[in-house]
Amino acid sequence: MQGRIWGYVCDQRPWAGTAPPGVVYRYAPNWKAEHVLAHLGNASGILQADAYKGYAKLYEPGADGNPRFREAACFAHWRRDFHDIWTSQKSEIAHEALERIGQLYDIEREIAGKPADVRRAVRQELSKPKLEALHSWAEKQLTRISTKGDLAKAFRYALGRWHAFSLFLDDGRVAIDNNAAERAVRPICLGKKNWLFAGSETGAETLARAMTLIESAKMNGLDPQAYITDLLNRIADHPATRLDELLPCWGGRLPTASQCARVRSLQDSIEGAARGANYPHRHGHVKERFSAAWRRCIGEAGASQEIDASGNGALFREAATHRRRYRSMRQFAPLGAPSRFARARGQADRPAIGEALRQAR
Repeated sequence: MQGRIWGYVCDQRPWAGTAPPGVVYRYAPNWKAEHVLAHLGNASGILQADAYKGYAKLYEPGADGNPRFREAACFAHWRRDFHDIWTSQKSEIAHEALERIGQLYDIEREIAGKPADVRRAVRQELSKPKLEALHSWAEKQLTRISTKGDLAKAFRYALGRWHAFSLFLDDGRVAIDNNAAERAVRPICLGKKNWLFAGSETGAETLARAMTLIESAKMNGLDPQAYITDLLNRIADHPATRLDELLPCWGGRLPTASQCARVRSLQDSIEGAARGANYPHRHGHVKERFSAAWRRCIGEAGASQEIDASGNGALFREAATHRRRYRSMRQFAPLGAPSRFARARGQADRPAIGEALRQAR
């Protein structure tokens, strides 16, 4: 039996948005468009994806004349086509295409994490002229090469959807590519052989739900193991009408990364001390105290009270210093790995990008 796992990512961190990031995985037995329509339900907004035909209905105008979703294309997919052609054929046209797309990525690296209005202003000043030049150049190249080759196919891929490739210029919330979703599905791809245990559609759906919690916890800077432990400890007594409060994206109502780290480090130190001769309590009693502290989702104040009550404050304070190593697992991933053609050019463009950022502020 074969099936497919779809990943839907919402991440506002690249444009300094306030909503927490998250990813939802959904299982489907095949690639039919009906599954995408069912997954997204009544959602609307901006959808950044590849050129899969199943999304077409989402971009069609509704009764009010507006589409449910505005289409945003992915430059990483387009760049990959030229990279493959350059690698296999050493085409100078493919090389220049990589250079031109790389210039857009150079600008994006400088505005990653900036507010949407700043990103839009910089793109209008610096990216728009480069994109317009790329469009004119691509149209010209298409008249010079064979219409049946891979190179022509790569050009037509973007020229036929240029409105989607241009959307990021007018909306600072739109990324230049869909790499956030690519990264989200990577754990599924890397673990393909591990998912053979699913065995059925029900098992695959369970896997999708588990991965949704684990990967969303990682995106929010939570230790997945600590988060799942906390979730299992709390869910039995949590009101069924408020289960959404336990989602990993509700960081204000769950342990933060540093709190999870503190609990983990406290656990390690408590269990280590319980095995030594200098700690006055038995191991079972220590674990009971730790569980109670975990259920209360201890923060800085709770931890300081535990330090005073333990009679062994130095040990607990030493454990608390280790929490930094459990903080957010990674910063924002690069919006696109720089090509070997772009490194020297990126340094040359940096002053112009910096000036545009100062003007945008």
